[in-house]
Amino acid sequence: MVAYGDLLYDEHNEEDGVRWWEKAIVADPREAYAYNSLANHYGHCGRAADALRYYAKAIELAPTEPVFRFNWATTCQLFRKESHSVYGWDTEEIFERSLAQFRSARDLAPQDYDLSTAYAQTFYQMPKPDWTEAYKAWQFCLNQNLDPQQRDFVRANLARVCIRMGRSDEAKEWAAKLPPGEQDLIRRSIERKIAEMGKPDAASSATTSTPATAAPTALPRQ
Repeated sequence: MVAYGDLLYDEHNEEDGVRWWEKAIVADPREAYAYNSLANHYGHCGRAADALRYYAKAIELAPTEPVFRFNWATTCQLFRKESHSVYGWDTEEIFERSLAQFRSARDLAPQDYDLSTAYAQTFYQMPKPDWTEAYKAWQFCLNQNLDPQQRDFVRANLARVCIRMGRSDEAKEWAAKLPPGEQDLIRRSIERKIAEMGKPDAASSATTSTPATAAPTALPRQ
């Protein structure tokens, strides 16, 4: 039923897809993937509060499925007003809770590059980021089977985190690992930030700016 609902939904027959997911839950109230699929639907159609509740139910039923945690954390970040409405959390706690779920998702699937980078990138959005932990998160990504573009992305972000920690020499080392060509613009941007570190307002600028290499928060996954 869940698979058939997914097929219908992917073919833009959303109403019937939703109906089959609901039937799956009636047939088996512990069918976690049906809750996840319905949560995806609710998130897309403006019912983020319901999406959060259904993702939470999916996590409760299948706590070792990393995608459910990733989806909840993504929705919690994207729809902070609804997150506050459902849980009563302020912005700082929303990001802290999301960060914890992103990390849990990563640890459940340690070779999943998307999950690992989602966790690492969340530090840039934190009201009070822990840059030491952010550095460890990007280092974690280096242990995965990365293609050259992914490895350059991780190295560039390691350089930027080093800048935020005031470690200019190490930032230069990571920047030097970026190959010439399409990475030249990113390298020059990092080198410019390193050069600015000695200026009076450098600490404030380095802490608040978002890296050019950081992708926007991903959408929930099926």
